Amino acid sequence: MSILESIGEIGKADKIYIKPRIPRDKARNAILSYAEDLDYDDIVVLIDDTVFGNSKNGLIVTEEAIIGKESFTDPFYFSLSKKPDVFAKKGFTSVTLYINDQKVISFTQPSFNDLISIFKKIDR
Repeated sequence: MSILESIGEIGKADKIYIKPRIPRDKARNAILSYAEDLDYDDIVVLIDDTVFGNSKNGLIVTEEAIIGKESFTDPFYFSLSKKPDVFAKKGFTSVTLYINDQKVISFTQPSFNDLISIFKKIDR
C-alpha cells in the first residue's frame, strides 16, 4: 500500500496539504528550502509550519522519504525503505515528531489532532 493510500482523506486541515491539493508555490518554497532533489510530483504530503504560510519550514512526505526542516536547524532526511518508527507526541503548545526515537521537528502551526492522525497512518 502506498503512503498516499494509507493516509487517505483527512478533510480540511489547516497547513497540511495532501496530493493532489498541494499548492505549487508552497511546494516550491519547501523544495528550495530543504528538499532540493525533489520534484513537485514527488510530494505526497506537505506540512507547513510557518506563521505566514511560506512553507520554508515544515515537512514533506514522499513515497520514499520523510524530509523536513525546523526553524534555525539543518534539514533532515529519513528513508522509508528502512521502515522507521514514526511517533508524534502532543505537548502543551506543539506536536513533536520522533523518528527512530530521535526528535526531528516540533510543529506549532498545523492542527495537533490532524498531525497525530497523519503520523499514525504513516507509521503503519
